[in-house]
Amino acid sequence: MQDEVTVGGRRSHAYGMFVGSLADQELPPPPSFEEDIGEVAKRVRKMVGKVTVPKTLAKTHPSIERLLEEDERRREKQAALENAWSWERPLFDSALERRRLRILNAIFLASVQCGMRPSMSGNEARDLGLQVGDTHVSFMLDRIKKHGRPSSTKDKKSAEMLRFQIISCRGSERVRKSWEDSGQTAIEQHITDIVIDLIVDGEVQYRESVEYRYQWLVKRKAELEEQARREKEEEERQERERILQEQKARVDRLLNEAAALRQAVDIRAYVDAVRTTSASVARLPQETIEAWATWALTEADRIDPILSGRFLEGMKGRGEG
Repeated sequence: MQDEVTVGGRRSHAYGMFVGSLADQELPPPPSFEEDIGEVAKRVRKMVGKVTVPKTLAKTHPSIERLLEEDERRREKQAALENAWSWERPLFDSALERRRLRILNAIFLASVQCGMRPSMSGNEARDLGLQVGDTHVSFMLDRIKKHGRPSSTKDKKSAEMLRFQIISCRGSERVRKSWEDSGQTAIEQHITDIVIDLIVDGEVQYRESVEYRYQWLVKRKAELEEQARREKEEEERQERERILQEQKARVDRLLNEAAALRQAVDIRAYVDAVRTTSASVARLPQETIEAWATWALTEADRIDPILSGRFLEGMKGRGEG
């Protein structure tokens, strides 16, 4: 059973117990168990004792009793009808199906005495399970199926044999343990071991789930840390790029201002040259020359980064100016 209690609200993720970012928190130590599975199995064997399969269904578990009552209703309905359809016929009249019920009944009664909760859904006793603490153990009890039609007496006999399987439903369905009829032994002879292994497998599956959960947390934490590292590196790269772009922009501005200053100086020299030349040549009225000179000098002052104070703008963003 889980040794963790969550009070109120939902967990932050599927394997939660952490509030906030898993990457920022320390993981608990790896799971450990005081009692090994061998000791658990000894304790369960002592608890279960000896289980037998009675030859009758005189004492039945409520789930088995329900199936028998439903079968009796089918039988009564079949007797009342002249032509009963196949699905209206009793399901457990054959020797094999009655045997299945007797074996399941023995398992159910024995597991209840040990504090477990058997479960069964559907009306054919095919979907079976045992609740061991907080863990659900799935199992099957059915005839051994052979492909094709039985071609011999041996094949026909094997068609009446049963197989019991404990099933894992984690990820993909797989058989954890199996017993079946053979020429030497029948499933009934293994019934005590079956009950014991069903209960022990509940503990095994629980431990596997705890280990899986812890490994998931370790893997997920590593993934989150790696993601945070990559994000930090990307932020640092973008910051370096931003700084370089700002530095380049300031240098470009500086070069543009130097070029603008040279243009302003050239314009002023040009104006002086025009004034000097026009005074000696005297081809244009002085008023026209001065009007043009005033306009030209005004433009020179406008593009001059020193007079306009634009050279100080390059210091902004650096804590100066």
